[in-house]
Amino acid sequence: MQDDDELVFVEVKYRTRTHFGHPAEYFDTHKRRKFESALFHFMQYKGLNPAHIPHRIDLVAITGSQIQWIKRL
Repeated sequence: MQDDDELVFVEVKYRTRTHFGHPAEYFDTHKRRKFESALFHFMQYKGLNPAHIPHRIDLVAITGSQIQWIKRL
C-alpha cells in the first residue's frame, strides 16, 4: 500500500474477544522482527533500497466489529 510517497506495510490481527488480550498485543517484538525481515526481503526483491525509500509499518487490530488502525509502529 502507498500513502503519498511512503510505502506502507500492514499487519492485521483479529480476535473475536479480548479474553486473552487485545489483538495488538500479539504483534510482539519477535513478530515485528519477522515482519521487518520479510518487508526488507520484499523491498530488495523489488530493487528498492530500504535506506532510501520511505516506508512504515501499520497495524490493524480488529476485535469483533471494532477496528483500530495504528500507524507507524
